[in-house]
Amino acid sequence: MKKYLFLLSLLFLVGCSTSGNEDEIWDTINNQEYSALNGWAGVGIYFYEKDSIKYCDYMIYGSGVPVVALITSEIQFESDDKLVISIPSGFLDATDTSTQYTEMIFIYSWEENTFTLNALVFEDRDWDLRQMCIDSGYCEYFLSEEE
Repeated sequence: MKKYLFLLSLLFLVGCSTSGNEDEIWDTINNQEYSALNGWAGVGIYFYEKDSIKYCDYMIYGSGVPVVALITSEIQFESDDKLVISIPSGFLDATDTSTQYTEMIFIYSWEENTFTLNALVFEDRDWDLRQMCIDSGYCEYFLSEEE
């Protein structure tokens, strides 16, 4: 019996040490941009904190401009590896004129330092398209104020 209890405790400790927690994830992703590139341009997410509130900028990349559309959402941690942001449905589908919001659940992978959203895999990139958009002045259409 002691042997099984020891093995169970060991599995629990290993599981806890690899799953991380909200603060550990935040320390890793804060001020980082992750991109999911598809056959055309792709989408990106950028995490930052302002006035002790955690935010995510969700971006639709463009062709000819770094970012075609950008929207900011507060982040809610659903669990140690799941982040939730709320985006107006019309942002994702221009034909949707409702005032409804769509919850997007991003699952973080410690091993890969990636996020997944449905079939999209968001990887940490060496570029910062969000900053390029801000520097060009184009993002002032999307951001109410720069942090």
